[in-house]
Amino acid sequence: MESTNSSNPFIFNQKFDTTQLLTLYENDFVYIEEVFKTVLEHFDSDLAAIQARYNENNLIELRKSVHKIKPAFGFIGIPDIQEFCLQFEQSCNTASGVEELGERLKKLMDTLNECKTVIQQEYEKLVLYNKAQP
Repeated sequence: MESTNSSNPFIFNQKFDTTQLLTLYENDFVYIEEVFKTVLEHFDSDLAAIQARYNENNLIELRKSVHKIKPAFGFIGIPDIQEFCLQFEQSCNTASGVEELGERLKKLMDTLNECKTVIQQEYEKLVLYNKAQP
């Protein structure tokens, strides 16, 4: 279902790859809203899992936890965060222990927490936009 309104188009925050989103979901803003909702529903538990694996000193599971959240950023059009997660995963593959990743993990967690705020704001805008569509 296409729900664009040419007189009042939805404008994504600049952090999102608008072309990717519109192409991937064929301008279906209701579906885009659902994808954002699903990502947000899992976000906190995914972040908690990443932190828990680090705290447990479990390098393999830490990498797996980051790998699990990574695709979400492709689904919602934030490929730079997806790439950042990939780089962290690669760091896990070459590290001899989690202690080597402390600074990188802090940066990753800060980035993901900031990203969550942007995703939440965009989701709320999508909800309002979709409600206003005929």
